[in-house]
Amino acid sequence: MARQCIKCQKPGEYTSLETTKAVFCYECYLESIKQKFRAALSKTKLFKQSEPIDVLVVAQKDVRSEALIKLMKESYDERKKLKLNARIFYVNFSGESDDCSIDETDEDKPDTVDISLAFCRNLNSVHLMTGSFQIPKFDYFYVRRLLPDNAALKDEFKRLLMDYFVYRLAERLGISTVLTAENAETLAQKTLNATCMGRADSIPHVTNVLDQRHPSVNIVRPLRNITNTEIAFLTSKAPSTTYGNSVSSKFLENVTANGYPGTVSTVLSVASKIQAVVDEEIGKSSSPLRCWLCQMPSKGGLCQGCTNFTSQIPFRQRQDFLEAFDRGEVVDD
Repeated sequence: MARQCIKCQKPGEYTSLETTKAVFCYECYLESIKQKFRAALSKTKLFKQSEPIDVLVVAQKDVRSEALIKLMKESYDERKKLKLNARIFYVNFSGESDDCSIDETDEDKPDTVDISLAFCRNLNSVHLMTGSFQIPKFDYFYVRRLLPDNAALKDEFKRLLMDYFVYRLAERLGISTVLTAENAETLAQKTLNATCMGRADSIPHVTNVLDQRHPSVNIVRPLRNITNTEIAFLTSKAPSTTYGNSVSSKFLENVTANGYPGTVSTVLSVASKIQAVVDEEIGKSSSPLRCWLCQMPSKGGLCQGCTNFTSQIPFRQRQDFLEAFDRGEVVDD
C-alpha cells in the first residue's frame, strides 16, 4: 500500500530530515522547503518593512547557490511577498573548480570577484567586475601556502578569509544585509571544525541563521535547515559532499555516506543550544572592540581564537600572513 502525503493525503514518496516517518507528495515537499526558507528569513526580523530591502548575496557557482537564488525568486507570491533588491556576487577561489554552471539570464547575471581581493589595501578603489581589477600583491594560494601542512588550519583559513571578505565587500557596497548559501551539511561541518579548532565560542555566530558579529553588517543563512537532499530536489543536481580536508570534515562525509544522515540535524541541534559568551568588560564598552580578522568580541587586535590560529604559523611566514592583511603585529616567539 502506497504511503500518503501527511499534508494532502495524495501518494507520497519524499521525506524530510526532521520527519523521516512522514512522507510528502511532490507539491507539498516543495512547499515544505520553501516554508523552511521563509521561516529562516522571518526569524531574523530583518525583512518586515514594506519597502524593498537591499541585500548582498555572496555565493559560489555551485548547486547550493543555485538553490538559494531559486528560493529567493519562487518562495514568495503576491500573498507572501518579499521585496529584495539583490546584488549577487560569485566568489572565485582563484581557479578552484565549480560544482556546476548556473543557468543565468543577462538581466540578473551576477558579478564575479576573486577571493584575493580580500587582500586589497583599498577596496573602494576597485571596480568589482570580472576582469576589471588586478590581483593584489598577495593572492589566495600564496597566503594559503604560508600555513603549515595541516588540513584543519587550511579549512579554518578559508572560512576566516571568506567571512573577512564578505564584511569588506558589504561595507564597500554600503549594504548591511548579506545572504549566503550555507546549508545544513556545510554548517554542521563548520560546527565540528570550530570545536576541533578550540573555537566553540564562535559556533553561535558562524552557524546560526543570523550572524551579528559585525557592528553594521548582518549575515543571514536562510538555507540553514535545508539539506543536500532537498537542494538536489530543488535543482535536479546533487551538491558536492566534500566539505573540506580536515579530519572533522571527513568524519561528517563518512557518517552521512554510510547511512547516518541524522548526524547533521543532531550536530545543528547541539550548535543551536550554545550561547554566545560576552566578556563583561568588553560588553560594558560603548563601542566594543572586535577582532580585525573574524569580528568576534576582543580586547583589541586578534581574539584568542585567531591568536591561537596565527600562532601555529611559523614566525617568518606569519610576518607575510599578517602583511597580506595589512597588519604588522608580529611579536617574536
